[in-house]
Amino acid sequence: MASEPAKLAGECAEEAAAQWFARLHADDCRDEEVHRFMAWLEDDTENRAAYEDLCAIWDEAGSFADSPEITEFRLAALSAEPSGMRFWPSGAMAIAASLALVVALALFMMPGNGPAPSQDAEFAEAAPVAADKAGPDVTEADEVAEEAQPVELATTFGTRIGERSTFSLPDGSTLELNTNSLVRVTYTKGRRALTLERGEAFFKVAHDSDRPFVVRSSDNVVTALGTAFSVRLDGAKVTVTLLEGKVKVERFGAGAASTSATPVQVTSLVPGQQLAASANGRFHVSNANVVQAASWREGRLIFEDQRLSDVLAEVNRYTTRKLVIGDADISGLRISGTLWTDSADTFVPSLEAAFPVVIRQDADSGKYVVYPAP
Repeated sequence: MASEPAKLAGECAEEAAAQWFARLHADDCRDEEVHRFMAWLEDDTENRAAYEDLCAIWDEAGSFADSPEITEFRLAALSAEPSGMRFWPSGAMAIAASLALVVALALFMMPGNGPAPSQDAEFAEAAPVAADKAGPDVTEADEVAEEAQPVELATTFGTRIGERSTFSLPDGSTLELNTNSLVRVTYTKGRRALTLERGEAFFKVAHDSDRPFVVRSSDNVVTALGTAFSVRLDGAKVTVTLLEGKVKVERFGAGAASTSATPVQVTSLVPGQQLAASANGRFHVSNANVVQAASWREGRLIFEDQRLSDVLAEVNRYTTRKLVIGDADISGLRISGTLWTDSADTFVPSLEAAFPVVIRQDADSGKYVVYPAP
């Protein structure tokens, strides 16, 4: 493990900031180091200013990505590294070399001109939820119970591809939606009920012990009283990540999830844990990389030694310019780096510049196909 940046003797704030910058982007950076970094950041205003200045330099570096000097450096680095090279240096690398590689090889370092987050409370997308259509996890008993109580709020919030939006709910809770997401919200006197129809959402829940905050996605139900967590829906897979407080996750049989039904599985999460539930599969709970899981809320995607095929699948969520693998031999190419979500449309030239691949647009489908470089 690299030296602890906050304990280096005789260092100035700028040196510590550079050390933390390299450490946070190292492949082996651990969650406890992130917590120590946050403590260092809050310990002194000079620390925060130094780190923000360094991040500003990082952002500005993107404007030089196509300069002849950087291009020459990048090509030299590519010729010296194996095809599976990573964009981020390891924590053991010298700071100067780290920052030089960051400038030369980072996929995306400045926000582009993507669509601004939508702030519309009411949203109608290509697949709107019909007003008279109950979700797949709402039973007749639930509907009768809801009708017996006055509805305080009944609406739908959503985002288009590439958008992020934040909505304030009447109880003081906050709902943040990631790209191409849709959430139905129904508030009554006795229950705050939300259904994630697609995409990903972050919930900052106002405490109300008399009125549970319930989020449903597929056949899974997340119940919280006062907490902060995210829920992501990928086809039949549901992922719940807890940042603060405590949540209970229940799984019901297909079409049988209700407040009166008996759950098939039940588990609770503590902060820093993540639960994955696939169709007809059991819950899998693990320690989450909370920085990576929550980075989309800042408009960033963080990749840590991930397969090219997985990176493309994630990037495709944020752009209409879909990318596919044209040769299975490169699907396992390892990538680490950061992508600004509103720069997703610039992924094609950046990927070609940094890796031994070529990308061609298919005339029939319009998709961008990634092939090995000749």
